[in-house]
Amino acid sequence: MPMGVRLVLVESLGRFARDLMIQESILHDLKRNGFELVSVAKPDLCNEDPSRKLMRQIMGAFHEY
Repeated sequence: MPMGVRLVLVESLGRFARDLMIQESILHDLKRNGFELVSVAKPDLCNEDPSRKLMRQIMGAFHEY
């Protein structure tokens, strides 16, 4: 397996995307292609645990607003 970038660090999910649908679409594409996204401000929100996913999407809606 070739080595390369597999981790993407962002300052916060609010800086990553200001539109909730775009944020979730990019997260899905990154995971589908074997990448991990980590938000430095809230590292646990990129997890797919239902509670964390809900909080990520609520915060994404506020960032969009």
